[in-house]
Amino acid sequence: ISLEEVLRAEGRNKIQEKLDQNKDHVLIDGALSQEVEELSPAVSEGAQVPYFNASGKISSKIMVFSRENLRSFLKSYILDQVKNNKVLNESSLNINLSLKNVDWDNKKMILGVSASSKLYPDINLDITKNEIAGKKSGLARQYLQERPEIDKAFIKLWPLNVGGIPK
Repeated sequence: ISLEEVLRAEGRNKIQEKLDQNKDHVLIDGALSQEVEELSPAVSEGAQVPYFNASGKISSKIMVFSRENLRSFLKSYILDQVKNNKVLNESSLNINLSLKNVDWDNKKMILGVSASSKLYPDINLDITKNEIAGKKSGLARQYLQERPEIDKAFIKLWPLNVGGIPK
């Protein structure tokens, strides 16, 4: 293993330690640039010694982005693409990233992003409860099934001899 490889690995590790302190920042593969500025072995080339010291200096540049900003943007973007009022299930948001380009001079990077999520109808439960309150279970189920945002409706009442949906 060369001194240059050691310097690069230690530089990456230091950067990752800093990023681990702030869980929101993401470093994607390819958005790290390292340049060795100085390598100084303490012995001359070709000398045979049992061990030696060396020092070096490396400069690193990274481009990171905010995980929360990206998630927030994608949630808004997905919801803007659907026609009806929908609610996004945040736990199902799946994001895939790829680095397309890094422009170090202009401090910009282009990411390829694909995202998917489960969407659910935005149903106002208070209004829905008021609409079916007092109705017989068959009429309440029919009302729910006629709503375009509801695929299936099941109503279970207890005790069985209840006259209708409680108010």
